[in-house]
Amino acid sequence: MVKLNIIEKKEEPLFERVRYKMEAEVGNSPTPSRAQLRDEAIKLLKIPKDNYFIIDKINRKTGDSKITFSLKSYSSEEAMKRVELPGIIKRNLKVLSNGEETTKEEKSN
Repeated sequence: MVKLNIIEKKEEPLFERVRYKMEAEVGNSPTPSRAQLRDEAIKLLKIPKDNYFIIDKINRKTGDSKITFSLKSYSSEEAMKRVELPGIIKRNLKVLSNGEETTKEEKSN
């Protein structure tokens, strides 16, 4: 379990998103995956899982027990696709299903 703190919250109406700068206390554990960070952030922010999230810029200094990361919550899939690069979207839409990584599109097929 990762303990999260919100450092900054910034509304960006032009991009139809809210950007959060967050800090996670992980101790001596390895850096959590994007999926773990996303799940913990959803619990903390009380945002529906159906929203579109992008996690980027995961930073951890060597030997530090804290990491910082940026989470962007988009209002729609269209807004996210207008702003984010396709590779970033693909990396962030991966979800864990039965121990295998699949994208939302692959799960629906």
